[in-house]
This record gives sequence, C-alpha cells and structure tokens, in this order.
Amino acid sequence: MKLVQFTSDMQELDRHTMEDLGVPSAVLMERAALAVADAAGELLDRTVPAPGQGLVVAVCGIGNNGGDGAAAARILRNRGIRAEVVVIGSRDRLSRALRMELRLAENFGVPVFYGSGAIAGDAAVYIDALFGIGLCREPAGDFAEAIRRMNEAPGRVAAADIPSGVLADTGQVLGNAVRADITVAMQCGKPGLFLDPGRQYAGEVRIVDIGISTRPGPMSMLDDITKEKNYYEVISEKPPIVLLEPEDLPALLPKRAVSGNKGTFGKVVLLAGAKNMAGAAVMAARSALRAGAGMVKVITPACNREILQTRVPEALLTTYEAENASEAVSEALPFGNVLAAGPGLGTGPEAYELLRTLLLEYPNLPERPQLILDADALNLLAAHDDLLSLLPKGTFLTPHIVEMSRLLHLPAEQIVEDRLHRADALAGERGARVILKDARTVIAADGRLFINGSGTDGMATAGSGDVLTGILAGLLAQGVKERNAGPAAAFLHGLAGELAAGVLGRRSMTAMDICEYLPEAFRKVLGADF
Repeated sequence: MKLVQFTSDMQELDRHTMEDLGVPSAVLMERAALAVADAAGELLDRTVPAPGQGLVVAVCGIGNNGGDGAAAARILRNRGIRAEVVVIGSRDRLSRALRMELRLAENFGVPVFYGSGAIAGDAAVYIDALFGIGLCREPAGDFAEAIRRMNEAPGRVAAADIPSGVLADTGQVLGNAVRADITVAMQCGKPGLFLDPGRQYAGEVRIVDIGISTRPGPMSMLDDITKEKNYYEVISEKPPIVLLEPEDLPALLPKRAVSGNKGTFGKVVLLAGAKNMAGAAVMAARSALRAGAGMVKVITPACNREILQTRVPEALLTTYEAENASEAVSEALPFGNVLAAGPGLGTGPEAYELLRTLLLEYPNLPERPQLILDADALNLLAAHDDLLSLLPKGTFLTPHIVEMSRLLHLPAEQIVEDRLHRADALAGERGARVILKDARTVIAADGRLFINGSGTDGMATAGSGDVLTGILAGLLAQGVKERNAGPAAAFLHGLAGELAAGVLGRRSMTAMDICEYLPEAFRKVLGADF
C-alpha cells in the first residue's frame, strides 16, 4: 500500500516536522538529496556509453526543491561523478536553503551556472529540481525554456518530488512538463504522479522516507490491512489517499468457508438488459459469479431469456413483459443481499419505472441489501430529480467520466481536471460510495480516497463497466466490508484486464475477457487460497 497526499497536507506535515518537532530542514533536505542522487546515479549506470562523459546537470529553481537538486549534485560530485548546477530564476529570490546548498556545492567543486542557456545539451542525466509540489501556474520564460531543453536533450531525467509542470494534486500539465525516467517522491506520493496525464510524465515513481513525521493512530478505512503493518494516520484534515498494491488484497477479501453452500456466499439480484442489450446483463451476471457470488438472479425482459440461459446458465431469471415489469421487480428484490441495477437497462419510460420501483421498495426490504447503481441507472438518476431524492445512503455509484458529468451537471473537462475532489464531493453530497471509472479509477468511500493503480488501455472497450459492476456485486455478496469493496473490486478488475492483455493483446481483448481472466487475478493476489 502506498500513501498519497495532497499538497496542502504534505506542506503541513513538513511544517509540523520542522517547527513542532524541531527537525532541521537541512536534515530533511539532505535525505531527499541522497535519494535523488541515488536515482540519478542509477540512470547514469544505465547510459552506456554515457554522453557528456557521464555529466549530471541539476536544473534548479529558486526554492527548496532547487536545494534538493543542488545537494544531490554535491553528493554525486563527492562520489566522483561529474556534476553541475544550473539555477533558473532571479538570484535575488533564492531561498535560504538553496543559498546554503549552492555554497556547499561550490565548496565541493561543483560548478554553478545561471540561466537556461547554461544547461549542457549533452549531459547523461538531468536532475529536475525546478518547482516541486508548489507549482500553481504555467511555467514561462526561462523556466519553460529549461523544461524544453531537458526534454529535447538525449540524457535521462530524475525528477525531485514531481516532474516540473505537473500539478501535484490533479496530474494536469500546465503548458509543458518535464518527462522523467524516475520521479523520487518525498515521504508520500502525490496524486499527480498516478493520475493522467501526470503519470505519463513521471516514469518510475519511488516513494522514499526522508524523515517527515506522522502521528500514530488508526486508519479507519483500511484497518484490515494496517492492523498488522506500521502505517500511520497523518496530521491533516483528511486521511491520506491510498494506492493499493497486490499484497494488500488478501486482507480485504473474506476467507471461503470450507463447509459453505451457495447461500453462504451470497445472492445477487441484477436488474439489467433492455431489448437488444442482453450482453450487458450477461457480462455483469457472469462477472458476479466469477467473483465468487453463490447465486445470481437477473431481472430482464422476456426477450432476453434465451440469450441469458445460453450464456449464463448458472443464473436464475425473472423475466417480464411491459405490463408486469414493476411487479416482477418487486417480487424478485427480496431474494438478494446485493442489488445491482443499470447495465443495459435503457433510459426510456419503462426503465424509469423499473428503477423507481426498486428505489421505492428498497426501504421496505426486510434486510437492507447493498445497492449498486451503474450505467443507465446513473443516467436516469441524473435526468430525474425524484429518483435522486430516493437514493439510499451508502449506495455504490459507479459512473464513468461522462456519467459523472451528468450527475454533477458539470462539463466532463472539469471532472477530468480534478477527479479526486469531484468523486469526494459526490460521495459527500449523496452519502454514497463513488467509483469514478477512468484510465485511473478513483474511489471515494466512507471518508477515504483511493487511486486504483491496476489496469490497461485495453480495457477501454464496451462492457468493461458492466464487468466491474458484477465483480463489485460478487464481492459484496460474500461479505467484503463496504468500505473495502470498491477499492478491491477496482483493483481486481484492473488486474484481470492486465492479465487478459498480456495474453490477448491490448488491442484485441474484450470486456468478457476481463471476466474470464478474473480467476487468474484471484490466483495472483491470493496464491494457493484463490
């Protein structure tokens, strides 16, 4: 598990460590510089033969991030590596820490130059230490020129904390940004390193401990993982963002009872598939079963009966004609401990009545099942305020970017520009658990934010969202905790996509392939216990 922090929280942690706990800033800078120097040295070793006779150029801004770069150059020079420092920006505005590091660098024999024109074009490695996480506007003038020179040079790049030009909180690129081979993130990751387009500029991301302090305390969302690991709650208004890794999954998934039966592992009711849209119901139902649900019942039009019985013979069916649709829904709902609605449902009057019936009946069900709304159910919510007013607290909403824009009545561009805060806002406003699907899916649930690190562009194909709905329903049916189900489902969904792409290719894989490789995803994270 990697912990990720917004800029304001990271700055508060930094302040607390120095001012409240008394750790000198020079100590933190030296540890950061050591990590950057190690990354630059590794890139230098990869460059054979090295251009510029193995020269490393630290391109430094005028703030403390520039100090990290200057100190890294000094450390490299002390290791016998040719190193130079080039400072970009006004000499009158250099931070105190940078001034000290420049003096030290010169004491160790490191040449210091000023202005982008001094950046050697044939260096083997460049250290990007221009801005760090505080950037809030597009680089201009000599700063923009320095970025251009580093990008056009043949040498490799190690970035300190985040590639210059990338917004740390969102991953948006302001004009142009440095393309790094390795980014060394200090203490915690930054959202922009894992969200598009920033992640495309970051290269390999290494999160290094430089001694910034955190306060011990329980992590309310991932106690299942953290109770056996030394992770801490940070001093911030909200807990850190979590990036799951494969080794985290076993703690989130329930053990299979060796004496269990099909009822033990839960029952899913799936309202899906309008006329000519049976495929969505097939993919969602099959994925719920592949995820481990004991039983799945599909509520669908009678015209889909043969298709579903052929493609998913394990599923139970409740079929309806137009005249008895709402009655069929009412009769089927009590069957499940998980209800999922939306894949291929349509957005016409009949679909509206079906979803309205579900939402009206939901409070009267004897045991409140988990509720998942996806695809057309979300479009119906966005179009009908009366449906939105019936939304139960704790509902799982799984929109893609366009569906999210409809729900929030915002342009899709505004969703893309700030995925984490938009997902968090919708979750807070509606008391929901939100899985915002994209190339990097983000999850807002129970006061915590997640970034899903698994997946591949091969999953950008029709039906992938239906598969995710099925996986989520299947996990919830088996008793995966609500707070963990969204992140676990998203990770397994992406991992199955990666495995399918590895065999079938990113261009040729389909959504159903994600479903069919789900067993291999479970095997990878659970080992022999899958």
